Amino acid sequence: KEIGDKAGEGDGNHNLGHSFFMFLEYPNSEDAFIQAIAIYSDIQASLGHDAWKISIFEEQSKTYHALERNYFITGKEGKALEICEKGRARALFDLYSERLGLSKEGCEQRANINLEKMQEIAKREKASFIYFSRSFDNDLHAWVVKEDGIQSKKIVLSKGFQSKAPTPLEEKESRRSLMGDYLPVRTITLEGLSDQTLEKEESLDRSAHLSGGLEELYKALISPIEGMLDGEKLIIITDATMRDVPFAALYRNGPNGNGREYLIDKYTISMTPSLRIFDLLHEKKPLKNGSALIVADPAVEEKRLPGAKREGRILAREMASSKFLSEDGATAEAIKQTASDASILHFACHGSADARFDKDSVFEGGLCLTNGNGEMEMLHADEIQKFNLKADLVVLSACQTGKGAQRHEGVIGISRACLGAGVPSVVATHWSIQDEVTVDLMRDFYHNLLNREMTKAEALREAMLTQRKKHPEQPSLWGAFFLVGK
Repeated sequence: KEIGDKAGEGDGNHNLGHSFFMFLEYPNSEDAFIQAIAIYSDIQASLGHDAWKISIFEEQSKTYHALERNYFITGKEGKALEICEKGRARALFDLYSERLGLSKEGCEQRANINLEKMQEIAKREKASFIYFSRSFDNDLHAWVVKEDGIQSKKIVLSKGFQSKAPTPLEEKESRRSLMGDYLPVRTITLEGLSDQTLEKEESLDRSAHLSGGLEELYKALISPIEGMLDGEKLIIITDATMRDVPFAALYRNGPNGNGREYLIDKYTISMTPSLRIFDLLHEKKPLKNGSALIVADPAVEEKRLPGAKREGRILAREMASSKFLSEDGATAEAIKQTASDASILHFACHGSADARFDKDSVFEGGLCLTNGNGEMEMLHADEIQKFNLKADLVVLSACQTGKGAQRHEGVIGISRACLGAGVPSVVATHWSIQDEVTVDLMRDFYHNLLNREMTKAEALREAMLTQRKKHPEQPSLWGAFFLVGK
């Protein structure tokens, strides 16, 4: 009854709610309900427009959450995980399936991923996959998927974290997530771009403020499942309420006062929107010709980034086959004309977390470029997703590029737009980054990637560990970076 009530809430859910009650006439109501979801999903898929699918799924998400929750509390944790996976990044999965040219039958086969297939992927990747899902009652459902089994845990959040649950989407404060007030910097608006880079004199205070949240979240999220983790590779799948959690920088205090033990000290960590999307990414054949498009320090009056220009020049020397756009040449039009030919896209500029292409856009976020006359010109997330990119990697070395609109589809921002444009791997940031430290971190990242033949996740980890050793008590300087995708 609870699932049916959730399914029937609102006019947009009438068809699914009606289908559910109709299927209750059959003996196996659980399978019937999943069949009802599948029928409505076919209607959704027929729309053929990513933004429409995101909006429609927003109305259907409560149904998935209700079924997941009821499976979990009745001891059917495996079925709950399958429903959790089905409800993740559905529009993005359709978009990627279209880019790969999958038939309807092939798409359905890849979409209906079961527990056995999950374990096969974990074995192939030699990794532990971690799912986190926020429940209706502010608790978390957690699963750890490994090749030798799947384990689950209900995590009861402290009241402090419960109070930081997101408010309704139409309110400005809907940006808040599990990190809540622990984030080291405020959300940056277009008007505040000149203030968004962390100043050196403020970084100590901000790191101290952030550190409390990082330690508490380690206790809340990692400690309950720590005994379930194997190997050295973690791939994490969360919902949008956990979009601001910098897993690499979560820490516990070492025994006998031996300093902090960050999660990145032990594991190579990456994120993915869903397991079936992660699997699809291995089908993509990106361009790997060594060419790069580097965009650094666009000419915008009073908003210049000298460290970003130095970062761009260093990388241009590191990658012989590169195109370097800077100052008056770093325009949106120049990027549109050249981006499809590069195997690596690197942006070292200002980022805006709340920029919208128009008031009706489902996306939030954009990169701050120039119009060639010293004035700012935005490259919005909506525009990026319409690109047909062949690149193997996009690096968004700008402030708050991992943010975006909070939807049950996921975080709808710049990093999601890059994935939607066809890129399998994106490096983004949780918060505002310090100009000079980022130069060193990015130089090390590309050196690890290009010269030491590391994977992208390994290269980023090693670069972050170098800065972690230099700034062990200041995770705000290095902990913002994360890899999403393959």
